[in-house]
Amino acid sequence: AGRQPACAVTHQRELGCWGSNSHGQTDVPEGEYTSVSVGKYGSCGIRSDQTAVCWGYNSHGQLVVPDGAFIQMAMGYTFACGLREDGTTECWGDGSDGLDSPPVEPLTEIAAGYYHICGLRTDRTLVCWGDAAAGGDGYPSGTFDGVTSGDNYSCALTTDGMAMCWGTDTWATQAAAGEFTHIDGGGHHVCGLNPAGATICWGHCGSGEC
Repeated sequence: AGRQPACAVTHQRELGCWGSNSHGQTDVPEGEYTSVSVGKYGSCGIRSDQTAVCWGYNSHGQLVVPDGAFIQMAMGYTFACGLREDGTTECWGDGSDGLDSPPVEPLTEIAAGYYHICGLRTDRTLVCWGDAAAGGDGYPSGTFDGVTSGDNYSCALTTDGMAMCWGTDTWATQAAAGEFTHIDGGGHHVCGLNPAGATICWGHCGSGEC
């Protein structure tokens, strides 16, 4: 009952979710969507008019989305964050460990874990906040082309295509070697697409994720 659901947006901007529905996390509100972010017990989507909506578990008000337009959402466990067109990040829900206090500097991308969140600055360097041990601290220096997060870890794709991971998840932080063009994290595993188009996954794969 506690497994993370999955969601996808079709070319017709229809959003569907499947998997565990213990807290209504697959009950998608009506509308056309351009993107979706899936958390452990909830999800957030951006509609065609750039307004956002979240559904599922609402223990700390993480489903109460602020007004206005967003270009990306990131759903954690008891909090959510949204990235606006001017690069500002707004977070709501659980404020422990500074989860609701994002950096004031503009970001180009955000990714949420269980109790932490990471983003890319405009100069492609990383910044993370929230639970320090889970991934809110100890993030690498350098420049990156993408960032993704799971329950208690985050990974970033370096500008030369290498995956670097950190946090307390001893499975997911053991990044696979090789070059990748994209990476995406789940609860305790990560999958990457290599330049040849093959998918390589690592981490805890007890349910056939790898």
